[in-house]
Amino acid sequence: MNPRTVLNAILWILGSGAAWRDLPKEYGNWNSIYHKFRSWIEAGVFEKILKSLIDDCRGYYLVEIDSTFCKVHQHAAGARKIFVNQDIGISRGGKTTKIHALVNENFQLLKIFLSGGQFHDGEFSIKLFENLLMAKIKHTVQKSFAYSSKIITQKLVFRIK
Repeated sequence: MNPRTVLNAILWILGSGAAWRDLPKEYGNWNSIYHKFRSWIEAGVFEKILKSLIDDCRGYYLVEIDSTFCKVHQHAAGARKIFVNQDIGISRGGKTTKIHALVNENFQLLKIFLSGGQFHDGEFSIKLFENLLMAKIKHTVQKSFAYSSKIITQKLVFRIK
């Protein structure tokens, strides 16, 4: 029995919460996988596998980028001319402001940027990454569909390297 297949089967069971009898046939006989899992637990092999997987992930840093919008009150616009940019835009939803945010894996805010509601999310994606320390750390950027264009992905990959 291939140890990689056994590990994948065990991870499938642990991830899905299913009973051992519900293990898909592609992983092999559920009873054999279960007994291999029990022997790995008793011998300390499974703990060593998990520790090596955790150690392999050290040095990675997850960054999430997303945006949302909020509707602007009808009396919000119209400040004095010295406050020219109010980041209020007119879109299909009326007067809106878009909030673009960059957070780490603990959901701590790294950077925030406001724009008018009519602008596309992708136009401000690179601005969120400007002046951010991204050297010497392997990054994984998780982004919503609005940020998933090929040009944005290429720019982000270039900035992270």
